[in-house]
Amino acid sequence: MDAETLLKITPEFLAKAIMHKHERLIEELPPIIAARQNELDTSEPLAKQARKQRDEINVKVAKLKAERNDCAAKAKVQRLLANDLRATLESEGKLKNPDPKWAREKLNDDIIKLENELQTQAGDHKNEQKVLRKIRTLQAEHGEWVASRVANNPEMKDFADASKSMKRLYDQADKAHQAMLELVEENEQQHEFYSMHEEARRGANSQLQRTEAALKTSSIAINNWQGRLEKGFDNLLKDAEQVKSGGDSTIAIRRKAKIAAEAVVEVQEEE
Repeated sequence: MDAETLLKITPEFLAKAIMHKHERLIEELPPIIAARQNELDTSEPLAKQARKQRDEINVKVAKLKAERNDCAAKAKVQRLLANDLRATLESEGKLKNPDPKWAREKLNDDIIKLENELQTQAGDHKNEQKVLRKIRTLQAEHGEWVASRVANNPEMKDFADASKSMKRLYDQADKAHQAMLELVEENEQQHEFYSMHEEARRGANSQLQRTEAALKTSSIAINNWQGRLEKGFDNLLKDAEQVKSGGDSTIAIRRKAKIAAEAVVEVQEEE
């Protein structure tokens, strides 16, 4: 359409064309809104349920981790107690055929190192399990030595009990950690499930809001243009004739008024 043809189009024709466009949107948008609402109604409860299950697993993981840490801490207490009892037995000459001092000290140093490593892990659960297993292995080796000597050294009973308690606590810590690992893997799957439905929910909700906004805008536009058709376009045409005759448009008039007002403010500030 060339400029001459465009200028021949009447305001009434343009208004009706715009109204027709919005009327078509009003006819087309409701089924789209219904579809988006259906998607939202489907994805929202799924995302909510998945999030709930994920959070419940997180709570269980936290409890198992706390149990693991508690057992490991208590096992450390038993290790220190066993060390004190052993030192007492040795000083009193009641410990017969002790294992070589270097082996005992190495065992203790290795366990201390692993305990510190367990406390400072950066959340890598599989590495934490490896550390726990190493501690259990070292403790088990020491436990075998203790068990083989209790019969010939009755004085070692308290020492042996402390060693057994340490083993039991590390076993509990390992079981808690293993259960935690299984839940962590389950939680990863549950989080993916939640993320998928949450993304679908957000997408449906966003599209629904945009479509509802478009429907509302179309209704307002039709009412405005209908009112314009009823009142006529004389005031709009008056502005057009003013521009055509060389006068300023409404926008230009407003711009000049704004510039003048700013100039007055500047003068007042200088004074």
